[in-house]
Amino acid sequence: MAAPVTLQDAESDLQTAQLEADPYRQGQYARAAADAAAEVAMRDDVNAADRARALAVMRSSLALIPKSLLGEAHHALAAARSESDPQRRRELAKSALAKAREAVTHPEVTDDERAQARQVIGGGRMIANTIVETAMRQRAAERVQEQQAPSIAL
Repeated sequence: MAAPVTLQDAESDLQTAQLEADPYRQGQYARAAADAAAEVAMRDDVNAADRARALAVMRSSLALIPKSLLGEAHHALAAARSESDPQRRRELAKSALAKAREAVTHPEVTDDERAQARQVIGGGRMIANTIVETAMRQRAAERVQEQQAPSIAL
């Protein structure tokens, strides 16, 4: 059986999340800290002071999650902008959209983070829609070429 999660585990994960530069890893540590803190706060054998510390760790950890999602969304959008393969470019844009949308659903999201998310959503939509429109124009042009090509009779 695994050892019970301690308040120190939660605090350590929170500190690591706060120091982490990579948004994906920051989000992982923030979620781990929030989960550990919630587990500590729910235990019957925890005194009031430790419960209050655990709740503070949980709130701080949850506040980092939208920031980390926005960081991931920005990375995905930048990758989409530099990608030459249209299919991969569209996938990256959709990933950026999904992460930005998830970020704005968090109750801890700030107005600044909400504004950043809207910018990512707009950029991701523009890339995804442009790729679809380009593909549709290309297919239409190919159909016109096929119709105009002389048929060879044998």
